[in-house]
Amino acid sequence: MSINSNGGTSDRSQWEPDEDGAVDYDPDDEPALGQGVAGVRNVHEASLLARPGVVGVGVGQTETGDEAVMIYLEHEAAAADLPETLDGAPVVWEVTGPIEIQDGG
Repeated sequence: MSINSNGGTSDRSQWEPDEDGAVDYDPDDEPALGQGVAGVRNVHEASLLARPGVVGVGVGQTETGDEAVMIYLEHEAAAADLPETLDGAPVVWEVTGPIEIQDGG
């Protein structure tokens, strides 16, 4: 057992290797990335942002009000190869142009 940075404890023994150096893997033991559309967004965010023309990823809504993975694009041409769904969640996109980080000062 170890003490983590927020003062809590965790049982890390499940991640200790056995005699041959292997560690048992159980996907149910992985840290939660979120549920529903937010979880789908979390899983796919890095790969979506790596696509040319994608400038942001979030959670939005379809035209019918259902939750969807929202993809923000620099230009409309970047939408050409976007999927219609990700892990069963609908995908919607919007052209915003480039997004620049603003200096708070």
